[in-house]
Amino acid sequence: MKLRLRSVNGRPSRKDASGVHGFISYVYTHTEIASIYTHAAQPTRRAGSKIAPNTLQMIFLVLYGTGATSAEVLALRYKDVDLRKKLLCLYNSQYKRSRSIPLNDQVMAALNCFIKRCPKEVDAHVFVDVKGAPIRQSTLRLRFKALCETIPLVRSDGYDSALRLTDIRHTFAVHRIAGWIQDDADLNSMLPLLSAYMGSLNLLSSEYYLRLTPSRYKKYLDVLCPNKGGTHWKDEHDVMSFVRTI
Repeated sequence: MKLRLRSVNGRPSRKDASGVHGFISYVYTHTEIASIYTHAAQPTRRAGSKIAPNTLQMIFLVLYGTGATSAEVLALRYKDVDLRKKLLCLYNSQYKRSRSIPLNDQVMAALNCFIKRCPKEVDAHVFVDVKGAPIRQSTLRLRFKALCETIPLVRSDGYDSALRLTDIRHTFAVHRIAGWIQDDADLNSMLPLLSAYMGSLNLLSSEYYLRLTPSRYKKYLDVLCPNKGGTHWKDEHDVMSFVRTI
């Protein structure tokens, strides 16, 4: 079935076979992620820009390096960053729960330098605007839109809907899954870990990311499809035991 672009409340969307409208997720390429990161550090001539370049660049690095939501990242306070243990404590307002996630060396090193340049009280927000106020999600979305126009960066998948900040989270998941496939990792075991890391209570969200993974990996992903007789993560005792602890 061919997907048709629709507009819901003025926003581009699609209608799937079930008749449910939704955004068309986009997976950025590694080159596009690098371009966003590089251009974020460049001073902007746009009037009214409220986010300093080094702050914007750090936000994008944390978003892509952790798969966290923009709300979780913007809510970070200095007390949530444990530089010694390389942990980040994220609070999900939707599920009213917190989780601590390990950071990779690149994100940890950059965050360490950023924090040392901007020492604040433990309860202060890590990411603030040029006036020292916490950054609003709406402000970040507008700055991201302006950045994409400056690069310029547009979708390369044939759809004409706008690029979204939240798709950086989707990209983190898909790139991680693609990396595991290349490393011959056991996806049945890794998908629940990915869900826990990203703070998702519904493991179906991980299967959604599988559908966004490049088609060249399809033969590897077929083993996760129960309709084709393959082993599914739901059938793995050790995996389900872990899931119940999430």
